[in-house]
Amino acid sequence: MPSSGTDSNPRSGSAYDLGRESYNHKDYASARLLFTQSCDAGNMKACNYLGYLFGRGLGGDQDREKARDVYQKACDQGTLSSCASLGSLYQDAGSTDEAVKYFQRACNGGVAESCKLLRGVQ
Repeated sequence: MPSSGTDSNPRSGSAYDLGRESYNHKDYASARLLFTQSCDAGNMKACNYLGYLFGRGLGGDQDREKARDVYQKACDQGTLSSCASLGSLYQDAGSTDEAVKYFQRACNGGVAESCKLLRGVQ
């Protein structure tokens, strides 16, 4: 995940901003909690980060099912990077048809990396 390059005051800011700060400082447990709050409130960027943390087991146990759920939520709301990540989860699980579906959606939306991944599974 890219870093924001800016730090916010830890006593102010949205849960998403504070989550990014925690993430950038590798405080993944705090980031997971903050991104959960922000994702639950409808911030799809936070859901994307949260899926990454769950998928990698950063800040807590690895949980690919939760990663899939939050990536799906964000993908359904048009966050194409989450669609690409969802495709990768399905590819890793051996569900090629599902992987293709999500890589195609992200590729069609302009996520170049998904186009490369799509070529690799077709």
